[in-house]
Amino acid sequence: MLKNTAEQPVADKLLKSFLAISLSLTFLLLSIGVSNAEIMEVAREDRGRTIYLRPEIHWPPGTGPFGVVIVVNSSAGPKDAFLTVSIEPLTKAGIAVATLDTFTPRDVQATAVNQKLVSSTQMALDALFVAEALRRNSRVRPDKIALQGQSKGGVTALHAATEGWRQFVRTTKQPFDATIAMAPSCELQFRDPMLVSPLFALMGEKDDNTLPGPCVKLFERMKSAGQPVVWEVVEGANHAWSTYGSYLSPNLFSIRNCADEPYYYTRKGFESSLTGQVIAFRQIFSRCGARGYMIGGSHDKRPYVLERAVKWLKGMGW
Repeated sequence: MLKNTAEQPVADKLLKSFLAISLSLTFLLLSIGVSNAEIMEVAREDRGRTIYLRPEIHWPPGTGPFGVVIVVNSSAGPKDAFLTVSIEPLTKAGIAVATLDTFTPRDVQATAVNQKLVSSTQMALDALFVAEALRRNSRVRPDKIALQGQSKGGVTALHAATEGWRQFVRTTKQPFDATIAMAPSCELQFRDPMLVSPLFALMGEKDDNTLPGPCVKLFERMKSAGQPVVWEVVEGANHAWSTYGSYLSPNLFSIRNCADEPYYYTRKGFESSLTGQVIAFRQIFSRCGARGYMIGGSHDKRPYVLERAVKWLKGMGW
């Protein structure tokens, strides 16, 4: 039987369209099956207005209850890679993940150029409100809720772990059961070395944004006071957890100019750890601020950092 050559191109197009639709539908169904995530909404008052936090919870296989890690964003806001790359290694280890974008509810996209837009204190309080809501979920182990953050999120986790910060903000909310600070900045810290939750910190040896030196000295001070802190400086890694391929981004903001003279939080302002001089809160950015640091690159140390975080959590009973 001869084919109608005029109709064949039309048939080919229809077949291709059908296959494309089938492939898209298959991918969608697979994605739904793999995602296993849900959105929760947590309202809280922040500086005179109500904001609505919408953490996305990714559950491991099974019914639970599970330990949970709240992963808070960095200065990159919703584009922070750790909000995505943290999910798989944690859920594979049987740990639930609640990714928390603290910027979008405040109509902020990023703070890498202007860190005044959202403070680490606001972010830490956000995470405490989310933890409080998670403890009411029957699929969650209420005694196993951790906070993890990278860079600005690392500062958030570090502060939330300290007694000094809790007293400074006068919060009575239940502390996290563990905290993981990745590439935190320690130029601004609390005099009191006491911790309210175990702390694990990871820093890059070549980080020229959040330099490891001030943090190592702070953690040594905590350790000397008998506090549950463990830290590691990752050889060759910069702020992006890369050992090669990075480039200089000249406008990004850092407070590394105070790396040799950390400042303590006080009610009246920031107090120099060397001279005792107190400067106003608004002066700290001009006193310590610097522009430009290395970003991007291979991110070749990122899997190692995540692996170390998971291992530490499992050792803590997650």
